[in-house]
Amino acid sequence: AIKLLLGTDFQYQQAHTEYYLGWTSRTLPASMLGVYWMKGKWSAVGNARYEWNERMPTAGMSLQFQASRRLAWKSNVHSSFRRPTLNDLFWVSGAALSPLKSEKGWGSEMGLQYQSEQKALTGGGVQLKSELTVYYRELDYPILWVPAGAVWRATNLTGGGRYAGAQLSLQAIA
Repeated sequence: AIKLLLGTDFQYQQAHTEYYLGWTSRTLPASMLGVYWMKGKWSAVGNARYEWNERMPTAGMSLQFQASRRLAWKSNVHSSFRRPTLNDLFWVSGAALSPLKSEKGWGSEMGLQYQSEQKALTGGGVQLKSELTVYYRELDYPILWVPAGAVWRATNLTGGGRYAGAQLSLQAIA
């Protein structure tokens, strides 16, 4: 089975507070496409987005294999984009010292998901869900807030950033 989703995202942002340097507004149009596919124990999701102002495409692909009723393997690879927020750009104490660049990058993750049967714990209605995921991500120009004397300011990390780690999630459902 294949399902498609096509859409447009149109954001109009306007802000004026005592903490901004002045009135600010921006219009952010984008187009997106999503594809979902499932066959047997396999499922996949693909997506793409195009930011019209920045002429920036992003895309991602997720794959899942349901090994058994309780165990699944998941993976994901994607490109990413994040423009500076209005706070990054206009907050009085944090106004950028130099023009901020948008973050661009890519990432990947892989994980196992386990779900117990309800009778498995204490002979009753408790179910355990757990997930272990490892990830790796690279970004060009990550936006960080760093101290600059007595105030914090948004700045781009030169040389890019690399992030890796593992995440464990446990959930008990009664």
